[in-house]
Amino acid sequence: MTKASDSQRGAMHLLFSQMAEQLNDAGYDQKAVLEQKQLPAPNTQESIKEIWKAIQFAMYPTEGKVSTTTLTTTQVHNVYEVFNRFFAENFGISVPFPSHEKPMI
Repeated sequence: MTKASDSQRGAMHLLFSQMAEQLNDAGYDQKAVLEQKQLPAPNTQESIKEIWKAIQFAMYPTEGKVSTTTLTTTQVHNVYEVFNRFFAENFGISVPFPSHEKPMI
């Protein structure tokens, strides 16, 4: 299996930033996203990454996949599909996975 490339991991981080921005623009704070009793706070790249990592660990618990750096390219795709579906179904927000052709911020 091929490990995720630096470019693919960079795209993941761009995805986290874009999802956080879209959620914030739509009026969804972390409280709404996490459904926990927390003070309202804007979503951040890191808070969205924690959701990704929760999905990642749920999908690959026995493989010790707790870091995005340990995922294969196929696993990145599989986690993205669940991650994006979660936001689409619960918040009506979908962010396409950034491609190599799009410049990263």
